[in-house]
Amino acid sequence: HQYVVVELEDEIRLIHDTRYAENDSRRLVAFVEPAPDDRVAVTWLRSLPLRTSFRDATSALEEIEAWTALERAGGAAPPIPIAHYAHPIFVAAHHTRLSGGDEVVLVTRALPRTRRRRRHSHRSRAGDDAT
Repeated sequence: HQYVVVELEDEIRLIHDTRYAENDSRRLVAFVEPAPDDRVAVTWLRSLPLRTSFRDATSALEEIEAWTALERAGGAAPPIPIAHYAHPIFVAAHHTRLSGGDEVVLVTRALPRTRRRRRHSHRSRAGDDAT
């Protein structure tokens, strides 16, 4: 494992990154201390998007390991494809009775109108530039 919990006195714990030597300041990743409600408060010493309150030091360790694995895999979960739907089609039906008594249904289909932006001409009119 890349990270380990190091026990100190009085229930204080540290989380170390084992990729770095004992005398390298980057080795210390987090400071873990008791908090109210039988939880621990974690002070991350790196800029990490992780919670700061956990059930115990092991939970914090598991979270940083999971986050690191996700980062190595290329970041967050792969994008979720979003379905693209065709424009809605408006349908109108008209019932018509022919002179022979037969009934005919005329169906018309149309795409909705889309707003078009007006193109503004930037040409100056005669007299606009007069001073």
